[in-house]
Amino acid sequence: MKWITGIRAALFLLWLVPQTLHAKEIKMLFWYPGEAGSTAEAEPILTPFFQYLNQKLAPDTASGKYFSAIPDRLTYLKRESPVVGVVSYATWVQNASRIAGATVIMSTLPLPHGKPTEQYALVGKKEDLQKEKVLIFSSEPLPSQWVNTELFPSLSTSVDTMKSTPQIIAKLKEIGEGKLRALAILTPPEATTLAKIAAPWAKAIKMLARSKEVPTARVVLFDQHFSGASKLKAALLGAGNDPKAREILTEMRLKGFAPIP
Repeated sequence: MKWITGIRAALFLLWLVPQTLHAKEIKMLFWYPGEAGSTAEAEPILTPFFQYLNQKLAPDTASGKYFSAIPDRLTYLKRESPVVGVVSYATWVQNASRIAGATVIMSTLPLPHGKPTEQYALVGKKEDLQKEKVLIFSSEPLPSQWVNTELFPSLSTSVDTMKSTPQIIAKLKEIGEGKLRALAILTPPEATTLAKIAAPWAKAIKMLARSKEVPTARVVLFDQHFSGASKLKAALLGAGNDPKAREILTEMRLKGFAPIP
């Protein structure tokens, strides 16, 4: 009955070819300027995430990279043309107009609070806040106008000098020790880290103000012709409630994802 085996093999190939032809490669960009870690250091964290997604998206496959540096991100966008990205909110606000057709499709739910909005913290010494002009450090590149209008519009002192640094904890230490007359704007994870430091310099730094509630990192669709967007959104939405994904998301400092209201 070799001919029956041959027919079965042929039928399997006929089924397999359409599946292969319709499979899509979904490239994702994780873009958090100023965040800690390099692209290489993030790979062991993202690999399990993509493996999980691939089980939900089959026969499509997902892959991607994390970037904390703007030049690297621009190179990746041009070379790889990702269809979707997870982009810090401040970065999205500054670059949305430059990315034609990009739309926000979901919110991230970052740890520890797990909500679609969050607050930045302005920290330092009160006497420095009262200066007419004050230098403010942040890990993210934050435009001073955006800080004034969107984060801290009620501050009595207008922010006119912002400077991003990859060593925000080192700057905080200098501020706490009195070696640097400056303030700092911290993300929620950074504020949590500072609160856990028992050193005298950390205790000398005070919470001066909390920002307005702003959205968390955005899940952005770059390719409006991507037909698998609904399937991807369902996979991301379900991940937060899936015990198999919980540990993976925790490594990514996420509780999950949420639809845009």
